[in-house]
Amino acid sequence: MDRAPVGLSTLRVSIDRLPVPISRVSRLLPAPLLLPIFASKIPEMIIPYADAAALMLAHLGAEGELVRRRVGVALPVGMKGRKSTWTATPK
Repeated sequence: MDRAPVGLSTLRVSIDRLPVPISRVSRLLPAPLLLPIFASKIPEMIIPYADAAALMLAHLGAEGELVRRRVGVALPVGMKGRKSTWTATPK
């Protein structure tokens, strides 16, 4: 990733759902048709390693709202990450 850490306070963090908005219409689509929609959102969910590590370290305790939950993390609105090794490049 070519980007410096953006900071925990600016990341979009969600619990048990995607951290990026998906249209309500997409919920009615069959799974194969959801793939391009999901793939278009992946660049928003490519966050710097330092931010991912900081988020984990900030919530390491045995109790808390993130314990044993699925946590979604995305960059701030309008930002997109990039990985040179990511092969599923959306158009």
